[in-house]
Amino acid sequence: MSEVPESAPTTDAAAPQGPERTGPSRRTVLRGVGIATVATAGVALTACAGRQPTPPVDYGSTPPAGTVEIPKADVPVGGGVLLQSPYVVTQPTSGDFKAFSKTCPHMGCMVTFVRGQSIVCACHGSEFAITDGHRTLGPATRGLTSVPVVVDGDNLKVG
Repeated sequence: MSEVPESAPTTDAAAPQGPERTGPSRRTVLRGVGIATVATAGVALTACAGRQPTPPVDYGSTPPAGTVEIPKADVPVGGGVLLQSPYVVTQPTSGDFKAFSKTCPHMGCMVTFVRGQSIVCACHGSEFAITDGHRTLGPATRGLTSVPVVVDGDNLKVG
């Protein structure tokens, strides 16, 4: 009969087996957290993917007086256009031009696009009316600041 070395594992049923597991393993929990994180990020990115911001229109440098001159034809009826300057110009109805500061009163982000009858700040979701800049959707608590706009022939002087 051969002897069993001391370092060999025992098969004795009375030997201690360690703590009994009653729940999922650490690996299972971490895998679940990772999957949930990826899923949440995917949903968040998908929610933003449908929005197409209106690109700013480059009308050159701002004159020293702080005004910008743009063609009236560049501002769509029932919509608006973001300028490279700190302004957004709208035309709620034909021939009725409005201008506002692009600075959202909520946290100071710049509004990012015009969609239908709304000027939208994508930072936190505030929306403002193209007619007078009043807040239509929060978290902003007030509207955009109006900026003077003057019709000069086929052009607009904003600021």
